[in-house]
Amino acid sequence: MCVVREANKARRLFDAFTLEAGVALEAYSWNWCLILSQEKNELVGYSFGIGPQGELGFKVSIRGAWKICTSQAKIPLRK
Repeated sequence: MCVVREANKARRLFDAFTLEAGVALEAYSWNWCLILSQEKNELVGYSFGIGPQGELGFKVSIRGAWKICTSQAKIPLRK
């Protein structure tokens, strides 16, 4: 399932926020598998997803620099 919105209608993040997603991985992807993304060329915006080793990651542009925060814990397969 995918929800697509025009960029000017997407929520802007200013403070705390909550994101909820149910995932059950069959395999780890070779690249990042996005859960939520509102970004343009890693210059503006944010994205949240699952990395190639099952780690969770939040990426955000702060003053034009792309910052990445990833978890050390991994999402287990088939759970």
